[in-house]
Amino acid sequence: MRPAIHVSPARGWLNDPNGLCRHRGVWHAFYQHDPNTDTHGRMHWGHATSTDLIRWRDQPVALAPDDLGEIYSGSVVIDEDDTAGFGAGALVAVFTHHFVEDGRQVQRQSLAFSLDGGTSWDTFGGNPVLESSEPDFRDPKVFRFAPSGDAAWVMVLAVGDVVQFFRSPDLRAWEQAGSYRLPVESTHPLECADLLRLDDPTDPAWLLTVALVDVGPFGHSGTVGVIGDFDGSRFTPRSAPWSIDHGPDFYAAQSFSGVAGAPVIMGWLNSWRYAKLLPSLGRRGTLSLPRRIERANAPGAAPITVRPAVELRGAPVDPPHWTSVPGRALTVAADGDVRVRIVGGHGDVATLSIDDHGLLLERQGEVPHFAQSYRAPITLHRDHLVVIDHGTLEVFASGGASVTSALVLTGRDWSVEVEGDATLVEV
Repeated sequence: MRPAIHVSPARGWLNDPNGLCRHRGVWHAFYQHDPNTDTHGRMHWGHATSTDLIRWRDQPVALAPDDLGEIYSGSVVIDEDDTAGFGAGALVAVFTHHFVEDGRQVQRQSLAFSLDGGTSWDTFGGNPVLESSEPDFRDPKVFRFAPSGDAAWVMVLAVGDVVQFFRSPDLRAWEQAGSYRLPVESTHPLECADLLRLDDPTDPAWLLTVALVDVGPFGHSGTVGVIGDFDGSRFTPRSAPWSIDHGPDFYAAQSFSGVAGAPVIMGWLNSWRYAKLLPSLGRRGTLSLPRRIERANAPGAAPITVRPAVELRGAPVDPPHWTSVPGRALTVAADGDVRVRIVGGHGDVATLSIDDHGLLLERQGEVPHFAQSYRAPITLHRDHLVVIDHGTLEVFASGGASVTSALVLTGRDWSVEVEGDATLVEV
């Protein structure tokens, strides 16, 4: 029942992706993790690696709680020029230390480094490197900013209801450079902000992404995006915020460092409305497929397209029926009307319909807030890709202009039935 082509823990709990990076041909996915319980507890950084973004190998826990607190979300950069003094080419993790003191939440930013390509990690003796009196002060996403040769490290940080930007020459000393208030109503603080450069040759821009607990459909967790300009200190929006995924289960997205060209992101496939209530066999939590982000400039289209970052190849399947296989996933590709039924031991688990009226996902399950229907627009009625893994459903419609992600409660044995002219491939 473990997902075949998605990051998930062998045991314990998983939530937000952390420290995503590509280093010497290896993709690293760290993540929020409690190895000792299947619900959110004492946060560590779990770790998985891949050479192809499809098959993932479990690695030992990378970072564990210490005297400064639990290890909350953060990012990893490759310090090629040894700006931090840990060694040229060191992997440096910038993360939030979290603890509670006298009933008050304290969050501050710290460093750890690896000199062996991410296998082992040492925490910096000078931690923390950035502090604040704000109780919600977390999830640093760091990248190198060098538009004209004057390079600096930039940190994007979620601070209460604003995004703050900090600069540093060496990853140790940080100064605030600017801030941006997201014009979105929420009763929860911002989380997991990221800033991605979109290198469109005719109109380069930046994409700011922010996670909010309650902005998705039916109050589920969601990730919003804003297109804008960034000068190294200030973000100036060009667009209104919009949800980059129309489903209930795409949260806390983060981009990979060390990637040339179009950004690649992953998110947590879950919603805080039921994340702790899902059925468990000693583990909970799955990350999304890696997704490539590209700018879209067609009139009336979404500002970006989102597609799987790899071509999902495999063995063709004779439609219209596929029975699940441990360690394998299924893709369904269609250029017109298509209907996909996921059937479990007690009947339909989920039904997906795509036609010229749009996309409709109807999902079943006894978990609270789970059995709901989700709709999404489509801009072009062609180039639809559906990826179904054990417990997950991701739909990239209209060439990636419309994306819907959802968990599905398949149980141990399940099957897929497809109506319409579609190509099925077992991955």
